[in-house]
Amino acid sequence: MFNGRQNELPYLSCCLKITDLLLAYTDMELLAHLRKKEIKIEMYAPRIMTTLYSRVVELSLLYELWEIFLFERDKFFIFYFAVGLLIGFREDIMRMTTFEQLIVFL
Repeated sequence: MFNGRQNELPYLSCCLKITDLLLAYTDMELLAHLRKKEIKIEMYAPRIMTTLYSRVVELSLLYELWEIFLFERDKFFIFYFAVGLLIGFREDIMRMTTFEQLIVFL
């Protein structure tokens, strides 16, 4: 279970696991690259999930994104979107060769 400052966060842990499984299902090569560099989803995805993308998406696009989340009425759409972002930057991620490069980028 994800443990942030000794507080158990079961919902966040579940969200991270779903996203990780979805990435494995859609792009195993990308996931393997991240794992080879010892990048775990807990290292980069919590700030995305806990802020609903407000820290990674420009403000001008954020309200449109939230509107899509609200009106799509698909409880898994937020996870598909997270994986879509990773796949969208796939080439950049695959070119990065060090842990430091990847963690700063993600």
